[in-house]
Amino acid sequence: MKGWHKFPGLNRAGRWRLLGLALVLLCLCGCAAQPGSGGIEGTPWEKAQEDPSELLKQAKATQSLGKINEALFYYASYLEHDPQNAEVLAAVGEIHLAKKNLDLAQVALDMSLAADPKLAKTHELEGLLLIQRNEYAGARAHFEKAVDLDPKLWRAQNGLGMIADREGRFDAADKAYNAALNVSPRNTQVMNNLGYSRYLRGDFLGALSEVDQLLRLAPKYESAVLNRGLYLLRLGQEEEALADLKLVLSEADAYNNLGFLLMRDGQLEKARSYFEKAIAHSPHYHDLANKNLQNLARLEASQVSKP
Repeated sequence: MKGWHKFPGLNRAGRWRLLGLALVLLCLCGCAAQPGSGGIEGTPWEKAQEDPSELLKQAKATQSLGKINEALFYYASYLEHDPQNAEVLAAVGEIHLAKKNLDLAQVALDMSLAADPKLAKTHELEGLLLIQRNEYAGARAHFEKAVDLDPKLWRAQNGLGMIADREGRFDAADKAYNAALNVSPRNTQVMNNLGYSRYLRGDFLGALSEVDQLLRLAPKYESAVLNRGLYLLRLGQEEEALADLKLVLSEADAYNNLGFLLMRDGQLEKARSYFEKAIAHSPHYHDLANKNLQNLARLEASQVSKP
């Protein structure tokens, strides 16, 4: 299995013991005690001890409440009764993925696929993990497998869209994002990605239309506000772009970020004026904005030296 190279010399049983030990240690550190402990009989933990299905029920319930350390404890206890349960192993992998424990997530997900190679959700989670590791070819393969098994997995469709954008396959990206929105309408993450996809293909008006639709649903979605500023800048609406940046950034941040975008766009004189405004507005930005000015000076010098 792909992720198990992280633990050379361990067979399958050894890897399971490693995962189980890691789960218990993480839960003990995070929870400080067994779930529901406190010396009172009849707690959810004590009831669950008597029935493995109750362990699973409590695992799902605590996970839905965001109590992921407690959920891990229940999942680990359940896996002692049913160590080959692919869905539970996938749930463990998903929690570790959320906690950025990528190696443990990889072990759990690989074990899940070993138990059931056709579990669509595990393929989706493998894809999400591999994107975090910048392994896009592997992520794409898992996402494609996931949507082949279950087209309703919006995160896999969204992931395929992101990878297609990265590869410049904008028609494929559009198709993937719209498939995700068919499953999860008004999904702000997907809508934001679709707008940025329009921007990447040079359709700035289309990008602006998408992000305006998104911001009507979620006016405080910071990433979308910043993207709107970018799209407005590309449409030549500099003052409007700055106003958008100021909605979510400090004034110095807004000046510095707009200067950076203008510098990247080749508008060097305008960029210089915004870096200088950032420096004047906030001493905190003296170093950062000056570094940007130095980069700008190098760009100007390189342009002068060209025949």
